Amino acid sequence: YDRWLRGHKGVSKVSIDAVGKTVKVNEIRPPKPGCDLKLSLDWELQKVAEKALGDMLAELRKTNQEISGGSVVVMEAKTGAVRALVSLPQYDPRPFARGITQKEYVRVLNAPGIPLLHRAIQTLASPGSTYKLVTSSAALQQGLCTPGTVFYCGGSYGGANCFVTSGHGSIGFEGSLAHSCDVVYYQLGVRLGVDRLAAHSRAMGLGKATQIDLPGESDGIYPDAQWKWKVVGDKWYEGDTVNISIGQGFMLVTPLQMAVVTAAVANGGKVMQPHLVQQVVSYQGRVEARPGFKPLRRLDLPAKHWSAVRQGMRGAVLYGTGGACNSPYVQVAGKTGTVENSPSSENRHGRNHTWFVSFAPYDNPEIVVVVSLEKSGGYGGSRCAPVARVIYDYLYGPSGGIR
Repeated sequence: YDRWLRGHKGVSKVSIDAVGKTVKVNEIRPPKPGCDLKLSLDWELQKVAEKALGDMLAELRKTNQEISGGSVVVMEAKTGAVRALVSLPQYDPRPFARGITQKEYVRVLNAPGIPLLHRAIQTLASPGSTYKLVTSSAALQQGLCTPGTVFYCGGSYGGANCFVTSGHGSIGFEGSLAHSCDVVYYQLGVRLGVDRLAAHSRAMGLGKATQIDLPGESDGIYPDAQWKWKVVGDKWYEGDTVNISIGQGFMLVTPLQMAVVTAAVANGGKVMQPHLVQQVVSYQGRVEARPGFKPLRRLDLPAKHWSAVRQGMRGAVLYGTGGACNSPYVQVAGKTGTVENSPSSENRHGRNHTWFVSFAPYDNPEIVVVVSLEKSGGYGGSRCAPVARVIYDYLYGPSGGIR
């Protein structure tokens, strides 16, 4: 939007004599101020989201004795308008505006928690079980299951364990999402195969930037056999598909990409382009432009199948892994994610990364809320879902009200 914001310089053409005295004014053209941008951001909601995430990060710092980072995306499910966008830890932008010194820049560059990283659009992580929204909808699209299918989980599949090692026993499609049964998705992923899973994932917005109107967005990675051979130098194994089917392995996504995926489930298959600018307004108050973002694509899936996925997400909040987001003010549907993490130089203790993706109201989706935490430990249901609950309570509760 730089061309709108800059405006135009003024011009003064004058004739002067030998001592610098103006003797004639030839032309005066006053400067023209740039336009303003009317954003979709809700400042009060932004403050609520920042505080909710900040409180959780402060709690984690006490518990884990190290700094964790996180992000929140709040987006309109039907339009892609971003209502709040949070990345913590953050930094003071004022030195950049006035001209930052080398010393100041080095200080913020090396600050604990990497505050210069815009976690909502740049952080890349495995999505964990939030990816089951993609696996489940792909399996329905390909006719590998129906909303009425009953599966069996004995606790493992081909050497890969379910997170409930004793198994879930007989479990329906809704329950597989509500209780996040890994074995069901191992089976569906293998039956789909990496190519069909990759095609559906990319159609839902993974593996490339969302095209939000901000610079520096990451593309993420959606791997397939060709990618693995080129990057890793090895062929694709069935075990890779098993990992991918539950959101682990080589796949990397941004929180904003998962907001787009969740919005597509909520709105019935429209893959929205997230955006911040609603209008470009001149200094005289005239609307110069409305960007008018439209769906990037529509997914070919019957309404009853999207409804089945949404029902599973509602079950997760009512009786499954996402109960900490069960708001008294609005019916929330969600999906938890917990990414297993081994110790490394960046994550000394190997604490899990955690997720919660969600939308509300369940019967007429308006708002998508995605919460992501790095090195939080615990589970998405206990770490991220409570942050989303605060946001929903504000938006739909008596003290806030949806805007």
